[in-house]
Amino acid sequence: MRALPDNFYREIADRVRGKSDFRAEIAAERGVSVVTVSNWVRKARERGFLEPARERRTPIAVEGEP
Repeated sequence: MRALPDNFYREIADRVRGKSDFRAEIAAERGVSVVTVSNWVRKARERGFLEPARERRTPIAVEGEP
């Protein structure tokens, strides 16, 4: 996998800032999986182009757990 330039992560950060449901849209546009977009967002956060993610208020249900 090749490294992507900072400008790429800045563009992703600009696209997702202030939106809650953006992964599927970007994935479809770029022809990649939603997981790939999530990884791009994580890397944009690590590079300081996006603010840290907010903590979830409601825990995610895990199958088989109460």
